[in-house]
Amino acid sequence: MSSAAGDSNNTPQNTAPQATFMVLEIPPGMDIVACVKHFAQTNNASVNVLSGCGMLSRVAYRHPSSPHPVILFEPLNLVSIAGRVNPAEPGYAYFTTTITRLNGSVLGVRPFHLLAMDSVVLTVLVTSLACT
Repeated sequence: MSSAAGDSNNTPQNTAPQATFMVLEIPPGMDIVACVKHFAQTNNASVNVLSGCGMLSRVAYRHPSSPHPVILFEPLNLVSIAGRVNPAEPGYAYFTTTITRLNGSVLGVRPFHLLAMDSVVLTVLVTSLACT
């Protein structure tokens, strides 16, 4: 008879996903949405964008009253961003942003392209999808 303390077969295994906070820096000229999607796929991880800031040169988003995307080609300040990408759910990526124009007007949009003008810094929570 073996004791529970000495039997490695009875040791509980941690099967919970591992979550880590990270800072991602998106270089100038790169699409923020595409970079986050690529990071999630490369690391087989769900990525929750918690915040971000920086300057943008182009934003493309869908407007509910138009079948065509709205594209803004102008310097824009990324005030906030939140979203989620999960490679286990193909095609699933959701972002919401608050941006300001140089004249001070504020827009809240659900973008599908955000082109970084300067470096954009994101705070993310990365959850591994790999089974342990």
